[in-house]
Amino acid sequence: MTELEELQLENARLKTILKQMDVSRFPVPFICGQGGEVDSMGLPDRLHVCPVYGADVATTALYERVKLPWDS
Repeated sequence: MTELEELQLENARLKTILKQMDVSRFPVPFICGQGGEVDSMGLPDRLHVCPVYGADVATTALYERVKLPWDS
C-alpha cells in the first residue's frame, strides 16, 4: 500500500469520527454499552445504542440477541 493510499484510508477514518462528533449536522447512532455473555464472534448478548452523541441516557435503546431455533 502506498503512502497516498494509507493517507486516504486515515482520512476516511477521521471523517467518520468527526461526523459522529458533530451531531447537529450528522446525527449517527452508536453503540454506547454492552452486556451479557460474549459469543464465539465476540458479540455480547445485549447492546446499548445511543441515538446521537450527547443524548440523555433515557433515550438509549437496549437490543438483545434472539436465540433462533436453528442456533446451537
